[in-house]
Amino acid sequence: MRKPKIHQGFDAPNDKGMSTILIGKDTIDECVQHSHLPNLDFITAGPIPPNPSELIISKKMDEVIDTLKSMYDVIVCDNPRWGLLQMV
Repeated sequence: MRKPKIHQGFDAPNDKGMSTILIGKDTIDECVQHSHLPNLDFITAGPIPPNPSELIISKKMDEVIDTLKSMYDVIVCDNPRWGLLQMV
């Protein structure tokens, strides 16, 4: 969330995403974007928050991951909490 770039690779907007989910501004469903590849959805980082570390280690992040686990077979997270890449 400090230097988001995933949205650039997908040529997608980054006006909402994980940061806005974690502060309760948007829902997961509002932030999931669909790529041009079949069965590949993604959530961008969203606007850079003043406290990205706090959001990443929050209980809300655990809740979001648990919700995503119920929606998808594979979840790939690209953030410092789990290192560069973690498959959940």
